[in-house]
Amino acid sequence: MEEGIRAVTVVDAITLLIALAALGVASLSLYLQRRDRLPKLRVSTDDRLPEIGRFIYSVRVVNEGSVPAQVRSVRLFLEQRRRKFRWGLPPWRVIEGRSILFPSVEDSEEDISTNLWPNEKSTAKDLPYMLQQGQSVRFATERYTVSKMLGSAGLHGEGGSEDVKVWVGIVDALDRVHAVEDEVYVDPPEPEP
Repeated sequence: MEEGIRAVTVVDAITLLIALAALGVASLSLYLQRRDRLPKLRVSTDDRLPEIGRFIYSVRVVNEGSVPAQVRSVRLFLEQRRRKFRWGLPPWRVIEGRSILFPSVEDSEEDISTNLWPNEKSTAKDLPYMLQQGQSVRFATERYTVSKMLGSAGLHGEGGSEDVKVWVGIVDALDRVHAVEDEVYVDPPEPEP
């Protein structure tokens, strides 16, 4: 053997493996710490028919994270895209692109303010809204107004169906979108004469 070159021993290999494992654990710890400081919002939707009036469509937002989160806007995303493979990561689903603002209580054709629950807010008056850890809020509107807005945006069900798939998204202060997929009834388009 030449001088200056030494063979890798078992002890050297074990030392290298332990160092790589320590680096992996430290990286994972930093990632988890950072993730805990980002807002984590859970979004759900529902319809209900009050005793008097039309159907009410509401979006519920729950702050499941460990930090306060600011809700900047509520939007109906009309399409979903997949990001391409980049930097060695697989493609992932991204809610972005064409969207419309969630209609407010004031946009409704009928006055639905008497049928709202105490924690239901209007997107026109109550945004931005700060959610503390574990707190929830609902944004409500008349379901007919949502249907009408989606129809005017050119969305109609496929194959004779009147249900349209949309993603109801909450945009937080960091411009991150927290969304849930939902199907909304849309009136079929008027036949052309």
